[in-house]
Amino acid sequence: MKEKSRRMTLMMKLGGGTALLVVLVTVLCVGAAVMIFTGFLENDARQKAELAVDGLENILTSKKDETRAVTLFLARYGSIAGDVVSGDTAALIEKLTPMWKETDLDFVTVLDARGNVLARLHEPDKKGDSLANQANVRGALAGQVTTVVEPGTQIPLSARTGVPVKDASGKVVGVVSAGLSFSREAFVDQVKKLFNAEVTIFAGDTRLMTTIIQDGKRVVGTKLDPAVAAKVLGGQRFEGRADILGIPYVTAYHPLPGPDGKPVGIYFSGIPMNVLEETWNSVVRTVALLAAAVLVVGLLFQGWLVRKIVKGVRSMVHYMKEAEEGRLCAAREDFDVRSRDEVGDMADALASMTSKLCAIISELREDALVSAQKAQSLAALSEETLASMEEVGGEVDRVTVLSEGSAAALEETGAGVHEVAESASSAARASEEGAEAAAATRETSEKAVKEVEHSIRLIRDGGQKVQETAREMQEVAKAVDSISGFVATITSIADQTNLLALNAAIEAARAGEHGRGFAVVADEVRKLAEQSGHAAQEVQKLISALENGAERSLSVTGEAKSIMENTVKSAEGALQELNRAMAQIAKSTDAMQGIAAVAQEQAASAEEMTAGVEQVSRSTGEVMEAIRQIKTASGETVDASRNLAVEAQALAENAEKIDRLLSGFVVSKEAGLLPAK
Repeated sequence: MKEKSRRMTLMMKLGGGTALLVVLVTVLCVGAAVMIFTGFLENDARQKAELAVDGLENILTSKKDETRAVTLFLARYGSIAGDVVSGDTAALIEKLTPMWKETDLDFVTVLDARGNVLARLHEPDKKGDSLANQANVRGALAGQVTTVVEPGTQIPLSARTGVPVKDASGKVVGVVSAGLSFSREAFVDQVKKLFNAEVTIFAGDTRLMTTIIQDGKRVVGTKLDPAVAAKVLGGQRFEGRADILGIPYVTAYHPLPGPDGKPVGIYFSGIPMNVLEETWNSVVRTVALLAAAVLVVGLLFQGWLVRKIVKGVRSMVHYMKEAEEGRLCAAREDFDVRSRDEVGDMADALASMTSKLCAIISELREDALVSAQKAQSLAALSEETLASMEEVGGEVDRVTVLSEGSAAALEETGAGVHEVAESASSAARASEEGAEAAAATRETSEKAVKEVEHSIRLIRDGGQKVQETAREMQEVAKAVDSISGFVATITSIADQTNLLALNAAIEAARAGEHGRGFAVVADEVRKLAEQSGHAAQEVQKLISALENGAERSLSVTGEAKSIMENTVKSAEGALQELNRAMAQIAKSTDAMQGIAAVAQEQAASAEEMTAGVEQVSRSTGEVMEAIRQIKTASGETVDASRNLAVEAQALAENAEKIDRLLSGFVVSKEAGLLPAK
């Protein structure tokens, strides 16, 4: 009982193993899903930040185009060339201010041919300073309409357009420079509303305008992290995590190129990590609930599947234990196995093997009973032969007495020829009777030989049946080996499938968002491969148990075969002894016939006995010698008959032993064996 309690059952192994597998797979899937989603979430935030920066760039580009168009309109349709040449500031302000106020421009400046300020519509009181160093002014003085992003003396960073003012001859007499300041809140607020991300415009490394608010105010005038500023103002982009005012962000920094292509500012967009964490927490809670539901369903399904497998295996194990004790009786419908898989095939093979073994054992028992009956008949015949040979011995003794009397008569030749003739006649009759008894003994022995030969044939037939049984069981073992090969192939395929699934998962991870669906499929393939590997291992254990049962059955069949071979050898030895006895009986018959012939010759030549006493004496000596030979042969025949009786008894005992061995097997349901349900 202690050994059984310590042993793990198949139910425990399959149930515990698969339950652990379900839990591990669920945990791994949840962990993988969380990791994948975490990466996806951060990648999505990075993409949103990129899109927000691109959106900000596009908005500012459109504003640059708008600035160009409005400035062209002011310069060409305001009829200001004469006022520029005359330097009439009041006239310029009077003409351009109404049109300027209808536009979205932040500033408009009119300059003379040397780049000196004639009028500022946004600051009418300020003039006379030179802006000839500004790129848009230089381009316009050169006769080109020039739109650039550049810093200014009054406005830190703006999109500016310089348009040349020409007189009637086409000579450049001045410049109209107008633009939009990047310090407008509307620019960044519009981008934040569209992309749900924080946006900042830097003039150099200083925050010019931002959507980031601290203590109720926009955080402007502060400096960017020097390391990031050096990289971006050097012409490179920066993407990744960064702290802004102590708060972690997923950020994107792009350089804002100036007139000569070198960065004069920075575009920024970022998403706070706390927003991502809220989304992450929500998704994790959802995934955890789904994982718990999947785990419960998986464990329920696992329990149902394990019980279904173990239920059929238990019925076969119960039958094998009963078969180990010799109770063999089961049909396919007795096994509680309805599946069409390896377990079902094993139940079919076990039922087929049981049916064949039952048939063979039943036939062997019948043959053993017949052999026992034949052996008993042979023993009876041996007893009869022995009795007959004893009668022959008595007749031989009488012949001996008569022969001695004949010798005495010869010594007493004077007794007369008549007495000699009567003695010879008596000897002839006695010899004829001995010959008839020997012939009867010979016929009886021939019958015994035939019976022994028939018993040997029956036993050999039984041996052939045992050999056929061994071959059937070997075929079952080969079938089990074939199944074992199939299980090894399934295990190899499962390992290869697992490796392919791993490679597919790696490729899917490389594919990013586009590979998410493929990654899920690859993960499911990997789980199925692992389940197949485990199932194959459990089936291999069941096959090993079946092989052990087949080996025990082969051992029992081999023992039965050995017993029957020994029985055949014993019967053949008895047959040889009986044949030798037959030969001796034949010799005895011939000798008795010779005695009868001699006696007849004595009776026929009684009248010659007087003349040939010496010859008769010699003949009488020969008769005495023949009688001694007959007596010796009779003794040998008696010994042979006794040996035959002993061998027949041994044959009967061997047949009974075979019957006892085979009677230990129960081959019918009426004996009380039914497989466990």
